[in-house]
Amino acid sequence: INHPYVTFNNASSQALLRRYKYLFGTNANEGQSFVYPALYQAVPSAQYNDAVTFFMSTVPGFNLTSQTLGRITQIYPCVNSADCRDQLSALYGNYVFDCVLDSIGASLTVDYIYFFSIPPARHADELVYVFGYGSDMSNASMVNLSIAMHGYWSSFVATGAINGWPNYVGGNGGLSRLELNIPVRVIGGYDQNACGFWKGEYSRLYSFPNFRTNGTSWNGGNGGVTASPMTSSTGSSG
Repeated sequence: INHPYVTFNNASSQALLRRYKYLFGTNANEGQSFVYPALYQAVPSAQYNDAVTFFMSTVPGFNLTSQTLGRITQIYPCVNSADCRDQLSALYGNYVFDCVLDSIGASLTVDYIYFFSIPPARHADELVYVFGYGSDMSNASMVNLSIAMHGYWSSFVATGAINGWPNYVGGNGGLSRLELNIPVRVIGGYDQNACGFWKGEYSRLYSFPNFRTNGTSWNGGNGGVTASPMTSSTGSSG
């Protein structure tokens, strides 16, 4: 599995992994949980390239050439904006979460993939619905979604199967995910414009097993944008 977070690069380890069933998933705005605390002031478009450069510098071994920077800002454009943190959040969410599943899914037999999109849909927000606690469920429809999600997870733990949830059918974008929203619906695969790019980068970074920071910090200059290096969990929230 050529991914910087996954160290199972030999046949015996991959054979062991394939003995199990998997339920994975991501949330719509995973990256916001990490970008906004790290960049606690607005990042105007004039400082966007500097911010991208800073974040990618926290990835050991990542070679951010001018060509690569241009490709990233093409995928995640931020022009004439007072605040580019949503674009940085999308970049981070794709790199750390969404495209991870797209990459791993090409190597493992993954049974179920979800996409949780009830706003704000940040990192781990789906757990409120899985376990049925907290104050986010403000109406009967949300309560019913929580009941359904609790049933999905319980069925998977008990039997390894989930009725009414389509099986994941492979990597490279050709997959089926269940969007957990109101109503629940089946959606297609990941954005291959973004994930195709990141999977190319994963293949060059797979020798780095953990996402680590390099102890740097970034100050955006006149805008006063200050950041601390980012840390991350090593996969999806599911």
